[in-house]
Amino acid sequence: MGKKRKIAGPLRASKRKYEYFGKIHGDTVVQYVQKCADTDDPVVRLVELERRRSFHLEDTRAEIEKLIHDKVRDWDIGDYPGYVPLGPYESAMPLSWTVKWEPRVGNVVPGLGETIRAFVAALRLAEHQLLHRVRSCAVCQRWFFGIKDSALFCSTACRDKYKSSTPERRAAKAKYMREHRATLKHRAAMKKLRQSKRGGK
Repeated sequence: MGKKRKIAGPLRASKRKYEYFGKIHGDTVVQYVQKCADTDDPVVRLVELERRRSFHLEDTRAEIEKLIHDKVRDWDIGDYPGYVPLGPYESAMPLSWTVKWEPRVGNVVPGLGETIRAFVAALRLAEHQLLHRVRSCAVCQRWFFGIKDSALFCSTACRDKYKSSTPERRAAKAKYMREHRATLKHRAAMKKLRQSKRGGK
């Protein structure tokens, strides 16, 4: 038989870690809001307005539209964005919206470079209706970008911690420990019985 040929080119398995769609922009927004303590910051406000809309079904779209238009105009970072509310046939999520705009590359307001980068990243997420995935963890309250709409925890550790704190989980764990202790006790008794039988012979 001939020698096996090495797979070359695009067929070779990539060593790069898979990145979910929107994760780069999501991480940019998360890192910014994680360290920003100013509740009036435009990026924090935009994320909070979207959180209220998506999680509490508040109609915050008018506030979102005004915030986006004002900041894009004040910072001169793009053409006046077209805010587009989406109907029930365009999105499964109620009160949905998106934004259509063209960024103006190269315009930087002194002292606001990091804020503008995060704001633009948030708009990029909004274009694809992914801004609501920037959320705080249900356990540790740290901000994270969910890889799916139902994500509630920033890590496996927080998810396990939440599950272990529920009454059902505590009851299941208590039952397991009772059965485990009973098994250990039975094994010890059987071992003692075997030793006594060997000693009696």
